[in-house]
Amino acid sequence: MTPISIFKRARGGTEQIDIQEAFNIFNLLRARYVSTQTVQVFKNFVHDRDWDLVLDRFIKHFEKHYNTGFNNSF
Repeated sequence: MTPISIFKRARGGTEQIDIQEAFNIFNLLRARYVSTQTVQVFKNFVHDRDWDLVLDRFIKHFEKHYNTGFNNSF
């Protein structure tokens, strides 16, 4: 089965996205960065070592998704 692309094919064969799709991708990325920043703020105020380890795992999880892209996140 071939993967389905959300992008539109132009006459030259290159893929293009419209403004709504670009905004949705931007909005997803922005939400990820806000989540990472929120966890980092919590981590800055935590003094419990166990909770610090949990927040470290969340941050590593978020960073893994940044590096792998949007395909494996949902």
